[in-house]
Amino acid sequence: MAFVFQRSRVLMREVPKSSQTGLVKFAIANDNPSIQLFRDWIRELPRLFKIYDVDMPIPEGRRRIANFIREHKDVKDERVIRMLVSKGYLDLEEGLLQYKTRHDFLNKLDPTSILVEPESDLERFLKGNITQ
Repeated sequence: MAFVFQRSRVLMREVPKSSQTGLVKFAIANDNPSIQLFRDWIRELPRLFKIYDVDMPIPEGRRRIANFIREHKDVKDERVIRMLVSKGYLDLEEGLLQYKTRHDFLNKLDPTSILVEPESDLERFLKGNITQ
């Protein structure tokens, strides 16, 4: 329920909510589900950062979420778009319900940060793994 102020009276009216997350739905994004997904992610981003103790500024997280959505900007098939949006809402819900670990969440935000350098021949030799 939301409160609407009208001539010094407070009226209660039902606010449309997203069917997938239960979050308040914006009227502008009814025709574009990816915009609604982006807004829902941005709305929940501070809570997710607090849950997973992420040391990253909110604007940087917002840019990374926007980049995830922009990766699929050329997709035209409605079924694929619905599938991608559903997957995005599923990731959001799993994050809020803490089904993901901190490592999973950080890997989703910045997949390049956990790349492991390949071992050199000397390191493999010292470990005893000299096979090719």
